[in-house]
Amino acid sequence: MKKQFLFTLFAVFNIFFSYSQNTKIVILDSISNLPIKYANVNFLNGFGVFSNENGSIMISDLNVNSIEISHVSYESKKIDLKKINNSIVLLNPKIINLDEIVIKKEQLKLLKTINSKPKVHSNYKEMYFSAIGLKLAFKINSPDNKINFLKSIEIPLFKKSNDATKGPYLEKQYPYKTLIKVEILESVDDKPGENLYDYNKYEIINSERLNDAFISTFEKSIKIPEKGLFVVVTFIGKVDENNLLIAEMPYDINLKYPDKKFIKWILPNIPITAREKNTKTFFRFDYETESNWKQFEKPIIYDKNKEYPIFDIGIGYKIDLME
Repeated sequence: MKKQFLFTLFAVFNIFFSYSQNTKIVILDSISNLPIKYANVNFLNGFGVFSNENGSIMISDLNVNSIEISHVSYESKKIDLKKINNSIVLLNPKIINLDEIVIKKEQLKLLKTINSKPKVHSNYKEMYFSAIGLKLAFKINSPDNKINFLKSIEIPLFKKSNDATKGPYLEKQYPYKTLIKVEILESVDDKPGENLYDYNKYEIINSERLNDAFISTFEKSIKIPEKGLFVVVTFIGKVDENNLLIAEMPYDINLKYPDKKFIKWILPNIPITAREKNTKTFFRFDYETESNWKQFEKPIIYDKNKEYPIFDIGIGYKIDLME
């Protein structure tokens, strides 16, 4: 009996230990040897993470045997974790040629500013959670076929949030700080295409500084093409009190069934509304094998017996019309 107990205890400890070991990877620039922050690390299993400010990540799933590392400014690299000699991975910089904004806003006359407000509501049954690697693409049209410049966007958010880590659908106020990346993509057949301008920035959504929306202001003059453009927001992950990215796995592992992965939803939660004529929002996850942009066909909390319309996220924006 004693031997059986010890064997069982050893087996449980061994299972826990196996899935709690961490593999550390540090991603550096091959020329400067400086850390590459916010590199995209694909686990090639439908999930992935981003490197922190020190260029490092931690992998605690032993079933992850290889990874693919990418960054907009570097050549991608695939790594076999079983063959890696040390924890350091070097990426080679690459030359990027993106369109520049030729027309300078200062040379034009302002006709008017369009100020569209975000669509905010408090119905938690019509919302979508955030997650590491979730990308949201918001279509911005070019009004009146004039010369237009995008000044800012406002993303509606819930002041009270349903935190999936705290229990099922509990509507409470949970403080959070989440790092996001903002990019500008071209519009191709009314869907997100490639990067339009050499522009991206990182911002922190801080719940203590929010009202009903998060405002992202564009320091550069973002000219809107006739076909419009897409503003894309990527959720990088949670940050700590020093605004540094927290290294964590994007999913939880069931020790009894290690092949099952449970996605970690993070905050904020985002209200969604039925699609209207001039709105269009798409989403996808960075690490999915299929990189197709999808529509919101139902809320994250849904009734399987109910039919839903196509949903959008009703962002607000400010656009300067010039001549």
